[in-house]
Amino acid sequence: MKNELLLACLLSPVICFSQVSGWMEQNSEVNASLHNVFALDEVHAWALGSTHVLIMTTDGGLNWENTTMPFPATCIHFFNPLHGIAAGGSNIMTTSDGGYSWSTEPCGLNTNITHMSFADSLNGWMIGNPGEVILHTSNGGMTWQNQSLGMNDLSLKRIDFADPDHGWILAIEEVGFPEKNYHLFNTINGGQSWTLEKTWGSGSYSGTHIYDLCAIDSMDLWVGGNVYDYYSFYDLGIAEQSTNGGHTFPYGFYFEYAPAIESIHFPDAMHGWALFYNQVYTLDFTTGWPVQQYITDGIHLNSVYFTDSLNGWVVGDSGIVLHTCSGGMVDIKERTNIHQESFDIFPNPCSSSLHILLPELSDKGIINIYKAGGSCMLRTSVFKKSKQDSP
Repeated sequence: MKNELLLACLLSPVICFSQVSGWMEQNSEVNASLHNVFALDEVHAWALGSTHVLIMTTDGGLNWENTTMPFPATCIHFFNPLHGIAAGGSNIMTTSDGGYSWSTEPCGLNTNITHMSFADSLNGWMIGNPGEVILHTSNGGMTWQNQSLGMNDLSLKRIDFADPDHGWILAIEEVGFPEKNYHLFNTINGGQSWTLEKTWGSGSYSGTHIYDLCAIDSMDLWVGGNVYDYYSFYDLGIAEQSTNGGHTFPYGFYFEYAPAIESIHFPDAMHGWALFYNQVYTLDFTTGWPVQQYITDGIHLNSVYFTDSLNGWVVGDSGIVLHTCSGGMVDIKERTNIHQESFDIFPNPCSSSLHILLPELSDKGIINIYKAGGSCMLRTSVFKKSKQDSP
Protein backbone atom coordinates (compact mmCIF):
# COMPACT_ATOMS: atom_id res chain seq x y z
CA MET A 1 0.00 0.00 0.00
CA LYS A 2 1.20 3.51 -0.80
CA ASN A 3 0.28 6.83 0.82
CA GLU A 4 -0.82 9.57 -1.58
CA LEU A 5 -0.17 13.26 -0.84
CA LEU A 6 -1.25 16.31 -2.90
CA LEU A 7 0.93 19.40 -2.52
CA ALA A 8 0.95 22.88 -4.08
CA CYS A 9 3.96 23.42 -6.31
CA LEU A 10 5.64 26.74 -7.15
CA LEU A 11 8.76 27.88 -8.97
CA SER A 12 9.99 24.47 -10.20
CA PRO A 13 10.63 22.88 -6.81
CA VAL A 14 13.08 20.12 -6.03
CA ILE A 15 11.66 17.36 -3.84
CA CYS A 16 13.73 15.65 -1.18
CA PHE A 17 13.42 14.20 2.29
CA SER A 18 15.40 15.82 5.11
CA GLN A 19 15.32 16.79 8.75
CA VAL A 20 15.23 20.58 8.25
CA SER A 21 16.17 23.23 5.70
CA GLY A 22 19.44 25.16 5.88
CA TRP A 23 18.54 26.16 9.45
CA MET A 24 18.93 23.72 12.33
CA GLU A 25 17.08 24.14 15.63
CA GLN A 26 19.45 23.68 18.57
CA ASN A 27 18.78 22.78 22.19
CA SER A 28 19.46 25.87 24.30
CA GLU A 29 18.62 24.07 27.57
CA VAL A 30 16.47 27.05 28.66
CA ASN A 31 12.86 28.13 28.21
CA ALA A 32 13.48 31.86 28.62
CA SER A 33 12.67 34.44 25.96
CA LEU A 34 15.98 35.09 24.18
CA HIS A 35 16.11 38.65 22.86
CA ASN A 36 19.67 39.42 21.77
CA VAL A 37 22.30 37.20 20.11
CA PHE A 38 25.96 37.91 19.34
CA ALA A 39 28.46 35.62 17.62
CA LEU A 40 32.21 36.00 17.42
CA ASP A 41 32.85 33.31 14.81
CA GLU A 42 31.39 30.01 13.64
CA VAL A 43 31.75 28.34 17.06
CA HIS A 44 31.46 31.07 19.74
CA ALA A 45 28.05 32.63 20.37
CA TRP A 46 26.08 34.15 23.25
CA ALA A 47 22.43 35.06 23.73
CA LEU A 48 20.69 37.10 26.41
CA GLY A 49 17.32 36.14 27.78
CA SER A 50 14.70 37.12 30.31
CA THR A 51 15.17 36.57 34.05
CA HIS A 52 18.94 37.28 33.96
CA VAL A 53 19.60 34.37 31.57
CA LEU A 54 22.74 34.10 29.43
CA ILE A 55 23.40 31.09 27.18
CA MET A 56 26.71 30.44 25.43
CA THR A 57 28.35 27.92 23.13
CA THR A 58 31.96 27.20 22.20
CA ASP A 59 31.26 24.44 19.67
CA GLY A 60 28.90 26.01 17.14
CA GLY A 61 25.80 25.25 19.19
CA LEU A 62 26.22 21.50 19.56
CA ASN A 63 26.16 22.24 23.27
CA TRP A 64 24.80 25.33 25.03
CA GLU A 65 25.57 26.27 28.61
CA ASN A 66 23.63 28.80 30.65
CA THR A 67 24.45 31.07 33.54
CA THR A 68 22.80 33.90 35.47
CA MET A 69 23.76 37.51 34.85
CA PRO A 70 24.10 39.73 37.95
CA PHE A 71 21.55 42.12 36.43
CA PRO A 72 19.12 41.81 33.49
CA ALA A 73 20.98 42.71 30.28
CA THR A 74 19.64 44.03 26.98
CA CYS A 75 22.81 43.96 24.85
CA ILE A 76 26.07 42.03 24.68
CA HIS A 77 29.37 42.10 22.76
CA PHE A 78 32.53 39.96 22.87
CA PHE A 79 36.01 41.00 21.75
CA ASN A 80 37.44 37.47 21.85
CA PRO A 81 36.30 34.12 23.28
CA LEU A 82 37.06 35.24 26.85
CA HIS A 83 36.51 39.00 27.10
CA GLY A 84 33.07 40.53 26.68
CA ILE A 85 30.76 43.29 27.84
CA ALA A 86 27.03 43.46 28.51
CA ALA A 87 24.68 46.17 29.72
CA GLY A 88 21.17 46.64 31.01
CA GLY A 89 19.40 49.08 33.27
CA SER A 90 22.12 51.43 34.50
CA ASN A 91 24.68 48.62 34.83
CA ILE A 92 27.69 47.80 32.67
CA MET A 93 29.02 44.26 33.14
CA THR A 94 32.30 42.73 31.96
CA THR A 95 33.65 39.18 31.82
CA SER A 96 37.12 37.70 31.31
CA ASP A 97 36.17 34.01 31.32
CA GLY A 98 33.81 33.74 28.36
CA GLY A 99 30.69 34.73 30.29
CA TYR A 100 30.74 32.37 33.28
CA SER A 101 31.28 35.22 35.75
CA TRP A 102 30.69 38.98 35.52
CA SER A 103 31.80 42.11 37.34
CA THR A 104 29.46 45.09 37.47
CA GLU A 105 29.95 48.83 37.47
CA PRO A 106 27.01 51.28 37.43
CA CYS A 107 27.20 53.79 34.60
CA GLY A 108 26.40 56.59 37.05
CA LEU A 109 23.28 57.78 35.20
CA ASN A 110 19.57 57.32 35.83
CA THR A 111 18.89 55.51 32.58
CA ASN A 112 18.09 52.13 31.06
CA ILE A 113 20.72 51.08 28.52
CA THR A 114 18.94 49.72 25.43
CA HIS A 115 21.60 49.00 22.82
CA MET A 116 25.35 49.03 22.14
CA SER A 117 27.76 48.94 19.21
CA PHE A 118 31.52 48.42 19.03
CA ALA A 119 33.44 49.48 15.93
CA ASP A 120 36.60 47.68 17.07
CA SER A 121 38.16 46.38 20.27
CA LEU A 122 38.56 49.90 21.70
CA ASN A 123 35.76 52.13 20.41
CA GLY A 124 32.22 51.45 21.54
CA TRP A 125 28.94 53.25 22.22
CA MET A 126 25.84 52.66 24.34
CA ILE A 127 22.47 54.39 24.29
CA GLY A 128 19.82 54.65 26.98
CA ASN A 129 16.51 56.16 28.02
CA PRO A 130 15.29 58.38 29.56
CA GLY A 131 17.61 61.31 29.01
CA GLU A 132 18.79 60.53 25.47
CA VAL A 133 21.95 59.01 26.97
CA ILE A 134 24.92 58.26 24.71
CA LEU A 135 28.06 56.79 26.24
CA HIS A 136 31.37 56.35 24.40
CA THR A 137 34.50 54.40 25.26
CA SER A 138 37.85 54.58 23.49
CA ASN A 139 39.60 52.02 25.70
CA GLY A 140 37.48 48.90 25.37
CA GLY A 141 35.00 49.81 28.11
CA MET A 142 37.39 50.72 30.90
CA THR A 143 35.97 54.26 31.04
CA TRP A 144 32.97 55.96 29.43
CA GLN A 145 32.24 59.55 28.40
CA ASN A 146 28.91 61.27 27.70
CA GLN A 147 27.90 62.38 24.23
CA SER A 148 24.75 64.16 23.07
CA LEU A 149 22.43 64.27 20.06
CA GLY A 150 21.47 67.86 20.78
CA MET A 151 17.73 67.07 20.79
CA ASN A 152 15.27 66.38 23.61
CA ASP A 153 12.20 64.18 24.13
CA LEU A 154 13.50 61.28 22.05
CA SER A 155 13.63 57.58 22.81
CA LEU A 156 16.89 56.09 21.53
CA LYS A 157 16.17 52.72 19.91
CA ARG A 158 19.24 51.44 18.00
CA ILE A 159 22.87 52.38 17.44
CA ASP A 160 25.39 50.94 14.98
CA PHE A 161 28.91 52.00 13.97
CA ALA A 162 30.68 50.90 10.81
CA ASP A 163 34.08 52.19 11.97
CA PRO A 164 35.36 54.44 14.79
CA ASP A 165 34.16 57.57 12.98
CA HIS A 166 30.92 56.65 11.18
CA GLY A 167 27.82 55.66 13.09
CA TRP A 168 24.03 56.00 13.21
CA ILE A 169 21.34 56.23 15.88
CA LEU A 170 17.65 55.44 15.39
CA ALA A 171 15.44 57.52 17.71
CA ILE A 172 11.66 57.68 18.19
CA GLU A 173 9.71 60.86 18.79
CA GLU A 174 6.18 60.54 20.24
CA VAL A 175 4.22 63.16 18.34
CA GLY A 176 0.84 62.26 19.84
CA PHE A 177 -0.86 58.89 19.91
CA PRO A 178 -0.68 57.07 17.61
CA GLU A 179 1.66 59.31 15.60
CA LYS A 180 5.41 58.79 15.82
CA ASN A 181 8.44 60.11 14.01
CA TYR A 182 11.47 57.87 13.46
CA HIS A 183 14.68 59.92 13.23
CA LEU A 184 18.00 58.68 11.85
CA PHE A 185 21.08 60.54 13.12
CA ASN A 186 24.58 60.22 11.63
CA THR A 187 28.05 61.05 12.93
CA ILE A 188 31.28 61.23 10.97
CA ASN A 189 33.53 62.09 13.93
CA GLY A 190 32.95 59.30 16.41
CA GLY A 191 29.93 60.87 18.05
CA GLN A 192 31.37 64.29 18.86
CA SER A 193 28.52 65.74 16.79
CA TRP A 194 25.39 64.26 15.21
CA THR A 195 23.37 65.26 12.15
CA LEU A 196 19.71 64.44 11.52
CA GLU A 197 19.77 62.64 8.16
CA LYS A 198 16.29 61.18 7.71
CA THR A 199 12.83 61.20 9.31
CA TRP A 200 10.04 58.71 8.71
CA GLY A 201 6.56 59.60 9.91
CA SER A 202 3.65 57.39 10.93
CA GLY A 203 0.12 58.24 11.95
CA SER A 204 -3.42 56.90 12.08
CA TYR A 205 -3.85 56.46 8.33
CA SER A 206 -0.47 55.76 6.76
CA GLY A 207 3.24 55.97 7.37
CA THR A 208 6.41 54.07 8.08
CA HIS A 209 7.72 52.44 11.26
CA ILE A 210 11.45 51.69 11.60
CA TYR A 211 12.53 49.04 14.12
CA ASP A 212 16.16 48.16 13.39
CA LEU A 213 19.27 49.32 11.55
CA CYS A 214 22.52 47.77 10.40
CA ALA A 215 25.61 49.65 9.17
CA ILE A 216 27.91 48.06 6.60
CA ASP A 217 30.46 50.79 5.89
CA SER A 218 30.80 54.58 6.08
CA MET A 219 28.07 55.15 3.47
CA ASP A 220 26.08 51.92 3.23
CA LEU A 221 23.41 50.99 5.79
CA TRP A 222 20.04 49.24 6.02
CA VAL A 223 16.91 49.80 8.10
CA GLY A 224 14.00 47.43 8.70
CA GLY A 225 10.39 48.13 9.58
CA ASN A 226 7.02 48.37 7.88
CA VAL A 227 4.84 50.69 5.85
CA TYR A 228 1.06 50.94 6.27
CA ASP A 229 -1.47 52.29 3.80
CA TYR A 230 -4.85 53.07 5.37
CA TYR A 231 -6.65 53.06 2.04
CA SER A 232 -5.59 49.52 1.16
CA PHE A 233 -5.58 48.31 4.80
CA TYR A 234 -2.27 46.62 4.06
CA ASP A 235 1.00 46.36 5.98
CA LEU A 236 4.23 45.59 4.15
CA GLY A 237 7.49 44.72 5.82
CA ILE A 238 10.37 46.75 4.40
CA ALA A 239 14.16 46.61 4.37
CA GLU A 240 15.58 49.80 2.87
CA GLN A 241 19.15 50.62 1.84
CA SER A 242 21.04 53.90 1.81
CA THR A 243 24.31 54.31 -0.04
CA ASN A 244 24.88 57.95 0.95
CA GLY A 245 25.15 57.73 4.70
CA GLY A 246 21.43 57.69 5.42
CA HIS A 247 20.36 60.80 3.55
CA THR A 248 18.09 58.85 1.17
CA PHE A 249 16.90 55.25 0.95
CA PRO A 250 16.10 54.60 -2.71
CA TYR A 251 16.65 50.83 -2.67
CA GLY A 252 14.98 48.07 -0.73
CA PHE A 253 12.91 44.93 -0.37
CA TYR A 254 9.19 44.63 0.29
CA PHE A 255 7.86 41.62 2.23
CA GLU A 256 4.36 40.80 1.03
CA TYR A 257 3.76 38.10 3.65
CA ALA A 258 5.65 39.75 6.51
CA PRO A 259 3.85 42.88 7.73
CA ALA A 260 6.87 44.13 9.72
CA ILE A 261 10.62 43.49 9.77
CA GLU A 262 11.71 43.49 13.40
CA SER A 263 15.39 42.53 13.20
CA ILE A 264 17.94 42.69 10.36
CA HIS A 265 21.62 41.90 10.00
CA PHE A 266 24.12 42.27 7.16
CA PRO A 267 27.60 40.76 7.59
CA ASP A 268 28.60 42.38 4.28
CA ALA A 269 27.14 44.39 1.42
CA MET A 270 25.74 41.40 -0.48
CA HIS A 271 24.23 39.21 2.23
CA GLY A 272 21.41 40.09 4.60
CA TRP A 273 18.79 38.44 6.79
CA ALA A 274 15.56 39.70 8.32
CA LEU A 275 13.03 38.47 10.89
CA PHE A 276 9.27 38.80 11.15
CA TYR A 277 7.44 37.08 13.99
CA ASN A 278 8.17 33.38 13.35
CA GLN A 279 9.83 33.73 9.93
CA VAL A 280 13.45 34.00 8.72
CA TYR A 281 14.13 35.70 5.39
CA THR A 282 17.24 36.24 3.32
CA LEU A 283 17.50 39.09 0.82
CA ASP A 284 18.16 37.80 -2.68
CA PHE A 285 20.12 40.49 -4.53
CA THR A 286 19.91 38.60 -7.81
CA THR A 287 16.10 38.72 -8.00
CA GLY A 288 15.36 41.72 -5.80
CA TRP A 289 12.94 39.72 -3.66
CA PRO A 290 13.14 38.36 -0.12
CA VAL A 291 13.28 34.58 0.21
CA GLN A 292 11.67 32.83 3.16
CA GLN A 293 14.07 30.30 4.66
CA TYR A 294 12.46 29.08 7.86
CA ILE A 295 9.15 29.20 9.78
CA THR A 296 8.82 28.22 13.43
CA ASP A 297 5.70 26.66 14.90
CA GLY A 298 4.32 29.97 16.18
CA ILE A 299 7.39 30.89 18.25
CA HIS A 300 8.39 34.55 17.99
CA LEU A 301 11.94 35.20 16.72
CA ASN A 302 13.66 38.25 18.20
CA SER A 303 17.27 38.62 17.03
CA VAL A 304 19.50 37.58 14.12
CA TYR A 305 23.30 37.79 13.84
CA PHE A 306 25.73 36.57 11.16
CA THR A 307 29.52 36.49 11.41
CA ASP A 308 29.91 36.08 7.64
CA SER A 309 27.85 35.06 4.62
CA LEU A 310 27.43 31.48 5.87
CA ASN A 311 27.43 31.33 9.67
CA GLY A 312 24.55 32.80 11.63
CA TRP A 313 22.19 32.45 14.58
CA VAL A 314 18.59 33.41 15.31
CA VAL A 315 17.07 33.41 18.81
CA GLY A 316 13.54 33.94 20.11
CA ASP A 317 10.91 33.07 22.68
CA SER A 318 10.71 29.76 24.57
CA GLY A 319 14.49 29.40 24.37
CA ILE A 320 14.52 28.75 20.63
CA VAL A 321 17.92 28.87 18.89
CA LEU A 322 18.37 28.41 15.13
CA HIS A 323 21.79 28.00 13.52
CA THR A 324 23.04 27.82 9.95
CA CYS A 325 26.48 27.21 8.52
CA SER A 326 25.26 27.50 4.91
CA GLY A 327 23.70 30.96 4.86
CA GLY A 328 20.32 29.35 5.49
CA MET A 329 20.42 27.52 2.16
CA VAL A 330 20.43 23.75 1.91
CA ASP A 331 22.77 21.44 0.05
CA ILE A 332 20.13 19.18 -1.45
CA LYS A 333 22.52 16.32 -2.29
CA GLU A 334 23.92 16.21 1.24
CA ARG A 335 20.51 16.55 2.90
CA THR A 336 18.65 13.95 0.87
CA ASN A 337 17.84 10.95 3.06
CA ILE A 338 15.87 8.84 0.58
CA HIS A 339 16.69 7.62 -2.90
CA GLN A 340 14.72 8.85 -5.89
CA GLU A 341 13.65 5.31 -6.87
CA SER A 342 11.82 4.77 -3.54
CA PHE A 343 9.06 7.28 -4.28
CA ASP A 344 7.16 8.52 -7.35
CA ILE A 345 6.30 12.08 -8.40
CA PHE A 346 3.80 12.93 -11.12
CA PRO A 347 3.45 14.93 -13.24
CA ASN A 348 7.15 15.60 -13.54
CA PRO A 349 7.94 18.35 -14.39
CA CYS A 350 4.88 20.10 -12.91
CA SER A 351 3.42 23.58 -13.17
CA SER A 352 0.56 23.92 -10.67
CA SER A 353 0.23 20.75 -8.57
CA LEU A 354 1.83 17.37 -8.05
CA HIS A 355 1.22 13.97 -6.46
CA ILE A 356 3.81 12.12 -4.40
CA LEU A 357 3.40 8.36 -3.98
CA LEU A 358 5.32 7.08 -0.97
CA PRO A 359 6.14 3.56 0.12
CA GLU A 360 4.38 2.37 3.25
CA LEU A 361 5.78 4.19 6.27
CA SER A 362 6.78 2.47 9.48
CA ASP A 363 5.76 5.53 11.48
CA LYS A 364 6.01 9.03 10.01
CA GLY A 365 8.22 11.13 7.80
CA ILE A 366 8.90 14.70 6.72
CA ILE A 367 8.75 16.08 3.19
CA ASN A 368 10.65 19.25 2.36
CA ILE A 369 10.10 21.00 -0.99
CA TYR A 370 12.98 23.17 -2.09
CA LYS A 371 13.29 25.81 -4.75
CA ALA A 372 16.01 25.24 -7.30
CA GLY A 373 18.15 27.80 -5.45
CA GLY A 374 18.11 25.64 -2.35
CA SER A 375 15.70 27.46 -0.02
CA CYS A 376 12.89 25.50 1.61
CA MET A 377 9.46 26.63 0.41
CA LEU A 378 7.30 24.00 2.16
CA ARG A 379 7.81 21.52 4.99
CA THR A 380 5.12 19.00 5.93
CA SER A 381 4.79 15.80 7.93
CA VAL A 382 3.36 12.55 6.55
CA PHE A 383 2.01 9.78 8.75
CA LYS A 384 1.35 6.09 8.36
CA LYS A 385 -2.29 5.36 7.62
CA SER A 386 -4.15 3.37 10.22
CA LYS A 387 -6.03 0.28 9.05
CA GLN A 388 -9.39 1.98 9.49
CA ASP A 389 -8.21 4.79 7.16
CA SER A 390 -7.24 2.34 4.42
CA PRO A 391 -9.64 2.03 1.45
